[in-house]
Order: sequence, then structure tokens, then C-alpha cells
Amino acid sequence: MQEYEVKSFMSAPMFYAGEPVGVLVLDSVKSLREYTEEEKNLLETIANQSSVVINQVALTEKIQETSEREQFLREVINNILLSENLENAMTLICAEIGILFDAERVKIRTYNPVKNVFSKVVSEYRKNDQIPSLLNNNPNTEEVSEYILKIFSKKNEYFIVEEIENSLLPDYMKDFCNSVSTKSIIDAPVFYKDQLLASIIIENTTGPKVWEKKNIDLLNPVCQQIAVGINLFTLVEDREKILKNERTLKEIISDVSMFDTYKEVDDYILKKLLTIFEVERAVHFHYVENSVYIDSEKTSDENTESLISTWHFSKTHIQEILTDPGQFVTVNDVESEIKNEDLKAYFRSQKINSCIFYPTVKIITPESNKIIEITMLASSINKSWSENEKIMLKLIVDAVSAISLKILEKLKTEEIKRTFTATLTHDLRSPIIAEQKALEAMILGKITCSSEHYTEYLEDIHKTNEDLLKIVNNLLSVYHYESGKPPLNKTEINIKELIQESVKTLKYLAAEKDSQINIDIPDELPVIHADKEEIGRIIFNLVGNAIRHTREGTEIQVSALREDNNIKISVKDNGEGIPKEHIPLMFQRFPTEKRKVGTGLGLYLSKQIVEAHDGKIWFETEEGKGTTFYFTLPLTESRQHQ
Repeated sequence: MQEYEVKSFMSAPMFYAGEPVGVLVLDSVKSLREYTEEEKNLLETIANQSSVVINQVALTEKIQETSEREQFLREVINNILLSENLENAMTLICAEIGILFDAERVKIRTYNPVKNVFSKVVSEYRKNDQIPSLLNNNPNTEEVSEYILKIFSKKNEYFIVEEIENSLLPDYMKDFCNSVSTKSIIDAPVFYKDQLLASIIIENTTGPKVWEKKNIDLLNPVCQQIAVGINLFTLVEDREKILKNERTLKEIISDVSMFDTYKEVDDYILKKLLTIFEVERAVHFHYVENSVYIDSEKTSDENTESLISTWHFSKTHIQEILTDPGQFVTVNDVESEIKNEDLKAYFRSQKINSCIFYPTVKIITPESNKIIEITMLASSINKSWSENEKIMLKLIVDAVSAISLKILEKLKTEEIKRTFTATLTHDLRSPIIAEQKALEAMILGKITCSSEHYTEYLEDIHKTNEDLLKIVNNLLSVYHYESGKPPLNKTEINIKELIQESVKTLKYLAAEKDSQINIDIPDELPVIHADKEEIGRIIFNLVGNAIRHTREGTEIQVSALREDNNIKISVKDNGEGIPKEHIPLMFQRFPTEKRKVGTGLGLYLSKQIVEAHDGKIWFETEEGKGTTFYFTLPLTESRQHQ
């Protein structure tokens, strides 16, 4: 009081809604003064009125602050909504934040969830050109990212340091801040649904700075808007990528459908993958059993060494990059993710630092071995393969695989047609020429012999016509069976009698080759319900083949027995057996191998007939020892219990 020369004073407390807002004080500095009750009451009244005024001013300031805050958020939202792309939006937002905080540098950097580190700076504001730029740079170390991430792991926590030099930060954090000229910093996380997307860094580079709390409080809604903006632009970009992918896929399917060979498809798609995914290599591996080899490869640079000439790895070496068809194996960083040291060194030597593998079943061979085709894309830089890229690769490879399969089937069908035409032409041409020559000789009178010789000629012509008619009938039968409407005329059949009757006409053919046909069938076999003519055709065909396609002196055993609820018939010979390469072709409609005679319909038709009777047909063979054909015919329910 003495310091301010106060002789006497009067004070009145200021309250608003029961809460103190201040004190109104009157001082007398020249002389002592005694205040009257009226003066006291007046001061109290003034204090009460002043409380209202102060509250109104405070409300006005708060409203103004709220308005400014809302205006700022609107600016942020507008920057996001009106920008052509995310990069422009983030740059404008950085500028708004820089002005609001009076900061010297503001930047936004993205978060890489694969490596769990912050990536490059994607947007930046600088107060002037003397401040170092960090745009498209990533000075962060894993240690620094880990430190910041620990802070961000606590909800709504920011990394705020007003004076780096005199702070309690670890030395490596101080060194990092010094390396980017940071003297004071706020680092705020950007989350979308608990997923960290990025962070906003507000900095002073010339000296320490005390950051205003009201501005720091504003960061939370700003980060929320940025998170929404990032997600919005991501959705738009994803949609655009989907539309682009659809157009690309339609173009690929249209182009691939025009090719006639698998090689053309392979070359085209590998070149296309190089462009679409911006990689240096596109490779097709083939994997069958334990063998893994490169079938084809395309590179973006003609001077790049081909992997085909250097690949030397087996299944055991590359287990970590093999997976089931339809599943992906991604390697974002070969150096840290590939465990096999030899494979890692190989990739390193070929400048492959990142790759993706997608296997599909290309074909199943006649030996039932699956050929797995593995599509590999390889990049010389570390790359995080996105879900969108995986989806696109899967769509392209699966679509092309389906088209390639159709091409293979088309080629196979065309080969069958060519073979059928060749064999049928051969089968029909020879007997027709023989008939033609015989008829010409008879018509022109070149044959001067008795009527019985004419009869012999006519019998030969009749026999030839029967063979031709048999070929035509076989073709018609194949058509009926393949159309799903086999013309079966089922009756009760004694299988022993049918076999004896069918073999009877073949005994003369067997005698010409000094072969012997033996029949071993018990008398008590139950009758079967089947088409007599069609079953007879099977027996005739199997026994006829055993005679025609074996050496002279072959013994042929025809047997039948009851096995469970079936009658099992077998035709066994002790001939040369069937070569391994012919085994997969035995029941084909038209074998793709050249034949000396015959259309190749006999066994195929036999199989159709047996299956139309709900039976099975198969064979066992051993080269040098002979072959046995089997087929079964089911007994009717009434006969099954006999």
C-alpha cells in the first residue's frame, strides 16, 4: 500500500452466476477517506453491473474465437473438397496451419504400415525460401519413427517440444532435429478409424517458440478433417483405379482372344504386365513335381540379363516363395525378407529388390501331374505391393489363364479333327480304290475267268462294303452315345452264350495268325439285362484287337465271373503289351498318333457302351508280357440276391 501511496480503499467482489470474475477497487492516494454506506452500495451495484459486462465481453471473445475456429476448419474442409488431388489439398492445409501458428515450416508425412515407419514428406509450407525444404524427402530413421510412434500410441497425445536444445529428448532425437534445422516442434498424428495415416509437423527453425494452447487444441479437429480428406481421396483414387483396371482388363481380354497360340498370349501378357505395374521384369515359372524352371520372361530393358540362362534353383531352395494356386507371396524387401542366403544373393545379383509371386494351375498332364505356372513381377527398388495391385494381377492372370485354356482346347480339338480326317480318309480310301479297280476290271472285261471267279470278286467287294458300313455305323454310334441318347435295346442275356457267339466268327482270323482263343466261363452265371448287340460289339472289338495287334501265336483268354453285384468280363493276351506312351491314348475318340489302319473308334465306342450300361472298363498291361482288358456290367436287383 505504501509503495502505491494508498491511504484508504474500498473494494467490491465481482460475481457472475455465483462464480468470481474479478474485484472492483477504489483507492484514495492523497488523504484518508471514510466511505459512506451510499458509496459502498453504489460500488457494489457498479461491481455487479461490471460482472455482467465482463461476462458479455468474454462471451463475445469466445464467440469470436469459435467463429474464427469454425472459419479455419471451413477453410481446411474447402481445401480438401475443392482440390483436384490430395497433394494440392495437403499443401493448402499446410499453408493455413503455418499462418495460424505463425510457424516457419509445416509438413505432412505419410505412414508406411508395412515397415512401421514414417515415409517421405508429401506436402510442405515454408515461411520463406531460406528455410530448408524437406519435400519428397525422408530423413527419419527407424529409431526416430519408433520414438514418435510410442507417443502416438497414447490416445490424443502430441509430440510437443518448445525448445529442442534444452529439452530432455534422447541425443538421437536432438541430432535428428538439428539435422533438419528444427528448434521447436509440434508433431500431431492423423488417424482414421484407429488406423494411422500420417502426421502433421509444425516447426520453428530459427529459435524456440511457445505454442499457444488455443491453437494446439485446434489441431485435433484439423487432423480429423485431414484424415477424412485422405480417406476421401483414397476412395476416389481407388474408384478411378478400379475403372482403369476394368478398361485395361477388357482390352487385355479382347487382345488375347485374337491370338491363336499360347506363345503369343504369353509374350503379350508379360509385356503388358511390365507396363501396368511399372516393373523391370515379368516372368513365368513352371513348377511340376520338384522341378522349377523359367518358361518365359520379358524385361523393360533389352540390356538386362535374362533369368532364363542363370536360374538354377529347385523346389527345396525356393520354398519361401512357393504357395498354393490362387495365393500370393509378396517380398517388399529382398534383403530383409528372403531367408535363403543363396536365393537372396541371386536376387541381389540380378538387381531384384522386391517381387510378387502368383501361381495358377496351367494344365494337368495325362500322367496327372499338375503344371503350376507362377507369374513373378520383379522391381529393382523396394516396393510395398498394395491390395489393389494384387487384385489387378489376380484378375489379369486368372482371365488370361481361362482364355489360354480355351486356346489349348481349341488346338487339341483341331488336332483331333486333323487326325480323324486323315485316318478316316485312309480307312475309306483303300477299300474304295480296291473296289473301284475290281469293278473296272469286271466292266471292261479284263477278267477272263469262270463265273465262280466273278463270284469270288463279288464276295470280296461285299466284304469290303461290310467293313465300310461298319466304319460308318461306328461313327453313327459314337454320335448317338455322345448326344446322350444311346439307342439301347435291353433284354435278358446269357453272357456265356453271347461270348461264344461273338468269338465264333473271330476264330478264323485267329487261325490265320496261328493264335488261340480260349473261353473260361462258369455255367451258373446269372443272366444280365443289357443290349445284346452292343455288348457283343464290345467283346468282338476286344478279342479282335487282341488278334490284330499282337504277334503270331498269341494266346487269348476270354473269361467271365461274378464279382459282387457285377459280371466282370476280361480279354487277356500274352502279346507285346502296350507301350507307355500309348497308354493315355487308348480310350480317346481319335488318337493323335498316326495309325496304319482304323479310325480309333473301337475302344472309345466300347467305353461309351459300357458306361451307358452303368459299368466300367479298364485295362492292365506290361510291355513284353501282354495286356488284359476288363469291363463290368451290373446285375439287376432281382439277380443280385441270387
